[in-house]
Amino acid sequence: MDDRLQGSGSYPVIVEQSDGSHARGGLFVEPDGLLFRGRDADGLHVVWRLRYADLVGVRIDRDSPVRPIERPALVLERVGGDPWRVAVIGAGLLWELADLLASLLADQHRERMVVVARIREGMADHVRALAANGPPFDPQAIGLDRHQVLLTDDSAIFVFEGQITEVVKRLIQEPELWRASLRWDACLDGRPQLAEAAYSWTLGETGPVDVRGRRTDV
Repeated sequence: MDDRLQGSGSYPVIVEQSDGSHARGGLFVEPDGLLFRGRDADGLHVVWRLRYADLVGVRIDRDSPVRPIERPALVLERVGGDPWRVAVIGAGLLWELADLLASLLADQHRERMVVVARIREGMADHVRALAANGPPFDPQAIGLDRHQVLLTDDSAIFVFEGQITEVVKRLIQEPELWRASLRWDACLDGRPQLAEAAYSWTLGETGPVDVRGRRTDV
């Protein structure tokens, strides 16, 4: 189990529907998504689920609090549906839950890109010097979580981890990147290739994982 979920249990909440109706109960943070169990205004038992894969945004709305308790709403934006508006009952629990879900959501959108390029004969030392100087951009500023350059005698392997789509957009706007790419181009033989994961295993998970780190058996 993800260490972030250890001891998280359930949160006492009120969920506000798009029509203004409410349900009160417990919100369970599970490995694959959120589970709400509670009762609506008529006393009927309700069970709702929200997969992390369908969760596209988490924000706190202070301007439109959840009634009837007038607490700030934790807004959970969903793919193809109205957002969940959740009031968390308990001091400090709103921020705790918001931080936890934001972290889990970031993991859902974290991707990995691996690029492999062959090194021209006799240019290995020059490539090593280029790599030692670091990238011509700030990895954190453009949204990367991790960036590595791995070298063999004849290949350079570039590993990018983070929100890759946004990273690529930002890199396109970095003129220094293109000047640096010319220096790299003189050292590389042929066109770099995007590596594809044929197999991956992670502690605590089962089933194959694709190159972006997403489970392929669900």
